[in-house]
Amino acid sequence: MKEESKKISEGIQNKNIAEEKQQKQKFAILLKNSINKYGNIYGELIANGKVKIGMTKEMCKAAWGNPFNINKTITANNVMEIWNYINRKLIFLNSKLIEIQE
Repeated sequence: MKEESKKISEGIQNKNIAEEKQQKQKFAILLKNSINKYGNIYGELIANGKVKIGMTKEMCKAAWGNPFNINKTITANNVMEIWNYINRKLIFLNSKLIEIQE
């Protein structure tokens, strides 16, 4: 019985190690692609799911995904968008991130 339990435990541990290795490989690919597309600073932030003032809407979408709702205000000189996520908001002025509300 002990031997069988030990084999099961080793199997679970090996599975967890394999899954962790696979996650690290996926992240490495995401990081590389993000850096190639957006540069070192923004690429690393995006790969880690972070946003920063000055990012474009495309960058923010790459980092956080699609918002569940967008409110848009258009004036003679500007376009303001508020992207709503669960418990957070991104505010853009003329397609540049100007405010993060968390």
